Amino acid sequence: MKRITYWWPLAKNLAAFLNAQTDDTGEPLFGTAQIYTGARGTSKSYPCIEVTYDGEADVPLYMASQGRVILWIDVWVKSGSKDPEDAYALQDVFQQRIFSALTDWPSYILATLQVATKLNLKDVASDGDMYRPACGARIVLEIEWRKSV
Repeated sequence: MKRITYWWPLAKNLAAFLNAQTDDTGEPLFGTAQIYTGARGTSKSYPCIEVTYDGEADVPLYMASQGRVILWIDVWVKSGSKDPEDAYALQDVFQQRIFSALTDWPSYILATLQVATKLNLKDVASDGDMYRPACGARIVLEIEWRKSV
C-alpha cells in the first residue's frame, strides 16, 4: 500500500527522536520526562512531552509526494512551589531543549523515513495557568514534507 499522509510516521518519529536525545554527559536530555505520542489527559505523569497532531493538508491524492503536517508538542511540568516563576523556568528549560533538538530532526527524518522536511515553529501557547500546580505549553510545529525517493 502506498503511503498518502505522513502525520502518524512523523509524530512517532519525533517522539522516538526526542527520547533518544542525550546531553554532553550521555544522560537523557529530558531527564525522567516521559515522551510519547497522544495525550494521556488526567493520567499523565509529570514532567512529560506529548506529541499529537492538528492536521495534514496540501496532499495531492493521486500523486502524494508532498504535503504539510501540523504537530503539537505539549510540554507539561509540575511545581509544588508557591512561586509560579519556578514552573515557568522549568517549562522554559524543556522548550529550549526541544527547540535545540528540532534543528537536528530533519536529517533523522530523512535517514529513517526517506522524507525531506522543512520545519517552521508556528506558535508557542500557554495553558493560561489553568491547571496549577501543573504548567503546560503547546508548541505548534509546521512540517512541509516531500518524498525523497
